[in-house]
Amino acid sequence: MSVKFGSKPIEFEKGKAGIVVGSRDKLPAVIDALIGAVRAGELDEHFSQAAKTGGIGKARKAA
Repeated sequence: MSVKFGSKPIEFEKGKAGIVVGSRDKLPAVIDALIGAVRAGELDEHFSQAAKTGGIGKARKAA
């Protein structure tokens, strides 16, 4: 599973942009944990870094 900010995957550690979920049965618990972390502000730094380096908000040129 991966978490993306816009189209850019969030790296939780250098070079690691995925979360290993052992089985489908564990997926709801992992999603709930991620929601809790976002609400608590624990991922704010990761989102800030993605916003600085990613293409979020960049204007596209007309064809």
